[in-house]
Amino acid sequence: GQSSTRLRLVTPDGVRESTASGVVTSRPLPEQWAERVSAMLDAHPDAHVTEIALGSSGFGSETAHDLVEALAGREVHRVVVAHDSITSYLGALGEGEGCVIAAGTGTICLAVGPRASARVDGWGHIMGDAGSAYWIGRTALEAALRGYDGRRQMTALTQMMAEAFPDLENAYLELQADPDRVARVARVHRRSSRQRPLLLWSRDLAGGGSLANAGLCVDPLRLRQVAR
Repeated sequence: GQSSTRLRLVTPDGVRESTASGVVTSRPLPEQWAERVSAMLDAHPDAHVTEIALGSSGFGSETAHDLVEALAGREVHRVVVAHDSITSYLGALGEGEGCVIAAGTGTICLAVGPRASARVDGWGHIMGDAGSAYWIGRTALEAALRGYDGRRQMTALTQMMAEAFPDLENAYLELQADPDRVARVARVHRRSSRQRPLLLWSRDLAGGGSLANAGLCVDPLRLRQVAR
């Protein structure tokens, strides 16, 4: 994923798991895959791994051969790579029919029926990923700065942002310069969710509460209506 990578090593002796940083989809992926896989293998030199299966965000024209080449010198002789929407689907429903929404830093929906399959979104943080952690985080930051500017009622979101970025005037520059900015914005959703937007929205209907936080509730509802 774009925020973190989960690795699982399965051997006759048992299962070992670890986490690593997420991939940066604006950079070539095979080298990043190889770096994380190699770190896992190096941490367990007693494991003789010959097969690797991988699901990744940002998967495009890359192939299994790209990863095999990046792992040259290893015992690995079989590699399977796929978009993470496919691995999420298989992990949840196996080979059966159904629909899976994978919502993390990004968002993608994959549905499989008896005659065809369909994919919705998964277009990345610039053009899509509606309802994702990044989308929620960016919406919260935008609402916080609108309150700071005086373009809407200032809410707890502005204070939340000030805790993460003490210098609000230069917060956008700090984020733009951060190579991990996508994952960093996505993590904001954890802070914004603590503001209990749904309860604040309910209070708005009674004449109080936070209009900015209400927006975080209204937009997902609009998305649900569009999805229909």
